Amino acid sequence: QGMIEQDLARPVITIADFETKEIEYEIYTYGEQVVVMPVTGVERERPATWGLAVREIEKELMKYTGNRVDVEIVSDSSATVYMAEEDIAGVIGKGGKTIDLIEKKLGIHLDIRERKADMPWKERSKPQKEESRIISFVPAVERSKKYVILTVKELSGATVDVYSGDECLFTATVGRKGDVKIGKETETAFRIMENPSIVTMRLAREE
Repeated sequence: QGMIEQDLARPVITIADFETKEIEYEIYTYGEQVVVMPVTGVERERPATWGLAVREIEKELMKYTGNRVDVEIVSDSSATVYMAEEDIAGVIGKGGKTIDLIEKKLGIHLDIRERKADMPWKERSKPQKEESRIISFVPAVERSKKYVILTVKELSGATVDVYSGDECLFTATVGRKGDVKIGKETETAFRIMENPSIVTMRLAREE
């Protein structure tokens, strides 16, 4: 079964405001995971399962590549993936057999494109429908004596939203070395280190 199925897209439990009856949270099962998704504000603009889809696509494709892949969800059934030119042949496979197997396993069509080194981040990340697409990056997470440091060298100078799972923790401008530093003793740092494997950095939306 693919990861974007009707059963996955349907919340198991919804939590609503008692007075307004407006749904505030949706609780999903995803494999063996139970995921709580806020559905207020920005989260209403896109299906909650897309964040999970991004991570699953990244995880699967990085089995075939030696470099980072950048995933942009287009719809429930389609995603665009940017990767290094030298990785494309291995992902496509002879006669397209490898990509066919990957798409069948994930349950989503993948449009594989070369990542252009000289392509401005703002241009590449600005979709036709701004509210419906996500570009997500998985940072290296390190601890120093004073900081928790998140690093994605390709995002140097960009403004990003830092997420833990599907919860936005804060917005920051990435340093020249591609790093974001968080005070080691802050609540945010503790949240990140609780489960660093689900931390992602997403290009902040333009108004």
